[in-house]
Amino acid sequence: MSEPAVTWFDTETARVNFDRPDPIQIDFARISETVRADATVAIVTITTDIASIGAVAGPVRVNLYSASAIDGLRRSCQTVTSVPDWSGVLRTAIAAVLDTFGQPEWTDIDPAADWPQPAWLLPPLLETDGYTVLYARGGSGKSYLAAAACVSIASGVPLLGMEPSRVGPVAYLDWEAPAATFGHRIARICDGNEVGTLAYPIRHYRMTGPFAARRAGISPALARLKPALVVIDSKGRATTGAPESSEGILDLARALDHLDMPVLLIDHISKGAIRGDDPDMAFGSVFVEASARLGWSLRTEHRAGSMVLRLTNTKANNHARRTEPLILELMFSGQGVTVLADSSAGRPVPGTEQLPAHADAILDYLADHPPTRQTDIARALGIHPTQVKRVLESSDGFSQTDDLWTVFTPPDHPPF
Repeated sequence: MSEPAVTWFDTETARVNFDRPDPIQIDFARISETVRADATVAIVTITTDIASIGAVAGPVRVNLYSASAIDGLRRSCQTVTSVPDWSGVLRTAIAAVLDTFGQPEWTDIDPAADWPQPAWLLPPLLETDGYTVLYARGGSGKSYLAAAACVSIASGVPLLGMEPSRVGPVAYLDWEAPAATFGHRIARICDGNEVGTLAYPIRHYRMTGPFAARRAGISPALARLKPALVVIDSKGRATTGAPESSEGILDLARALDHLDMPVLLIDHISKGAIRGDDPDMAFGSVFVEASARLGWSLRTEHRAGSMVLRLTNTKANNHARRTEPLILELMFSGQGVTVLADSSAGRPVPGTEQLPAHADAILDYLADHPPTRQTDIARALGIHPTQVKRVLESSDGFSQTDDLWTVFTPPDHPPF
């Protein structure tokens, strides 16, 4: 049998043509490795000009390494037409696809060439290459920050003090909250910053299950939308296995590579960072940040009616040095949330300029464990109760009811 011609339309779609008097065409779509890379699957469709038959089989999902699956496909073809030798045709076509699937692209590097600089989407927060990880404790405002970035990119308004380099659609893949909660955040951001009609859509996708296993299903929708940014909220729910698993985050990183779109990955911080005895880092495997192009740690100061966000650049692959910290402020008023990104953002409230040690750790712990007694906080974080009391009573970022403490939450807005 003559060698077939293989045409690749993208990294997941190929067509195999057999040049013969009655041509045979086999289409392979959504080609992908399974989560644990022990199989390569594809949606297979077979057509032929033999006796003007046209469609022979498919579309059907086939494991290209499974002898029984291939034999089942052969039998389906055989019931339509006994010519040609379908066993040989299928083996040859599948071998041709597997030989070239995932084949790396190579480039000769010329030092004298005019290589493009890394491109920004929202400088210096988001790049167009790879994914950016943003990690913080629950209740820190990271979902509102992500919503503000979405509105900025879909409208062209520099809400975060950053001019978007591309204005376009945004896809928000949400494992944490329904569309109503996310829509409320977007509406409050637009209302508080006088953003009218968006130039491009912000599309919410309610997600379940690991992203690596769902990528084949969501990829066609994203290809049609052509988003300028994809947001994944959050990493823990989008990965396979335990959150600490290296295999889970590497599966996610490989799936994000296949998207070939700018991605903002929202995550939580490590247990050690909560206790204050570990550097700021994303929760789970070190590969969360190691696989990212950019990494940002978010710390929040809760005030009466506002939240001051301090973003620290913890990873910068494409740049000689990390960006200086960014200070933003979310002002909650009525139905709106105003973003301050100028010199007025984050100015200290009188009397709170110098908070005691462990303030961040206590704030982070309370954000995830409200309401909590002072002694329970001390026991959980390994801090003397007197130090905990000093922190709680020195800032308006905390509120007390009886002997229970919580993080102060501005009125009339949903939890983060």
